[in-house]
Amino acid sequence: MIEVILKCISFGFLAAFWAGVFLAARAAVRGIRSARYARACGFLCLVIAILYAGLHLGFTPGSSAYARYRYTRDMFGRSFVLGAPRLSYDSQRSFHGDGYSIEVYDISEALSRWSSSPPPDFTTSYPVRPSVRSDWIGVRWRQTPISAGDQKFMEFALATYADDKDFKEAKELLEKLAKEPGHYFAYFYKMNGEYVANLDFFLISPSKRVFISLNSNT
Repeated sequence: MIEVILKCISFGFLAAFWAGVFLAARAAVRGIRSARYARACGFLCLVIAILYAGLHLGFTPGSSAYARYRYTRDMFGRSFVLGAPRLSYDSQRSFHGDGYSIEVYDISEALSRWSSSPPPDFTTSYPVRPSVRSDWIGVRWRQTPISAGDQKFMEFALATYADDKDFKEAKELLEKLAKEPGHYFAYFYKMNGEYVANLDFFLISPSKRVFISLNSNT
């Protein structure tokens, strides 16, 4: 029932977005036809503003690719083109967002080459903690293998089980790479007392040319 309500709300926002684009574009065309160029220019600017906002909201075609492009900037300190994931698993989410997801991306040669010898601020300033994680704690990029101090976060990342092919492959790859030298990992987390409650975990491998992103909320 909750999923149906959320989908209806999403479709409502999408319909309102494209209705706004259509009405603003129509007003701009009418302004041009009536030689009211200042009015037409204003509505054209409004169309551009709405479409630009749509990139961030996920309503404009190509917004997914644009979002991933911006995502890499906050993740690595430099923007790279990140395609669709090769492996992807996302469990059903509760109303509060509890659930589990993991994605494996094949990274470009440019990102692989760059991450094999990243600049100094890579391990001191990135990844940038997003505003929605303001009350979480962030750990910057570190080299694998996972240390003893990070082990409980790795165990939490691997604690979920699911009968899904992509899930199993992605989880096995993460566990394998986390034990090897030559890769980088980072994470954001939130505790509940002495226990890990929520986790975003990331691993990038220059040699294997993969980037893994994981989220687990309880």
